[in-house]
Amino acid sequence: MTLNVGGSEHAGELTLRPAVEAVIAPLEKVQKVLKEMSGQVESETCILCEQAHVVEEKREIDFRQHTDKGEVSCRVAVQFNVCPQCGFEYWDDHAEAALDEAVRQAYAKLA
Repeated sequence: MTLNVGGSEHAGELTLRPAVEAVIAPLEKVQKVLKEMSGQVESETCILCEQAHVVEEKREIDFRQHTDKGEVSCRVAVQFNVCPQCGFEYWDDHAEAALDEAVRQAYAKLA
């Protein structure tokens, strides 16, 4: 019995490519689910330099926001994306939503 791994199939040869692919595809799905369950996220490429994968850092920030009822002070933990190559730091829409929610909660406490 001959094993054909890469290319042409000849009479009498056995090819395992479909069998291997049938095993690998479900394993990749399982790995993705396990990553999501553990809270790991594949890092994205830096939006500024496009040279490196960003490192995710959870930081607690304090800020003040002016409102029609006065100024509110807020503290919230947000995830920053930091590029190890160029040093650029930014946050995403989820962090922005967390900031907005912190302002809403502090605003609701004002008399």
